[in-house]
Amino acid sequence: MGKTRVESYRVSRSLVGLGAVLSALVVAGCAGSASSTPKATSSATARSTPARLDQCIVGEWKATGGMLPQQYNGSSVTVTGGAGTILTFKTDGTYTADFANSEPYTATTADGHQLSLGVTGVATGTFTTSFGQLSLMDTRTTLTVTLEVDGAVTSTTHPSNASLSGYTCSAGKLKIFASDSESQYAPAGG
Repeated sequence: MGKTRVESYRVSRSLVGLGAVLSALVVAGCAGSASSTPKATSSATARSTPARLDQCIVGEWKATGGMLPQQYNGSSVTVTGGAGTILTFKTDGTYTADFANSEPYTATTADGHQLSLGVTGVATGTFTTSFGQLSLMDTRTTLTVTLEVDGAVTSTTHPSNASLSGYTCSAGKLKIFASDSESQYAPAGG
């Protein structure tokens, strides 16, 4: 059980570090109300974006999926899922990751165990972008990460860290990655 708890921490750390910085070491989320958050930036908003913020990332994004390679009982396994997480990046340099409607990350191990990693709660903080790197700072969370093995809860953690991730952004697509993990996003509501 101790080993499972450590492995769960690795995954939870990844989920928080990306804030859409969703990756094996850097996957974080952002929270926000879909009704109170702007859906897209206008050219006027883009001009007011601080110099350390890529205007492409500003807006509300919904996860379409992701993958996180992990170790479980000494074997490598890649959990996939995470669709539904809402990341909101604002022109004032604040972000929110809302996991309320996030699907769990799941996998089947080589020896047939069913893994499910669920994330609930909200993370908020500030962010900067520079040369394809997304840095999440001042993170405050109510996140809970729960690992289930064969339907039984084996560990629950409450991560609070954030970190640096790579990203690519274009009209209609955001990808956040670290090491060999990544998450994809599309504009929310679109």
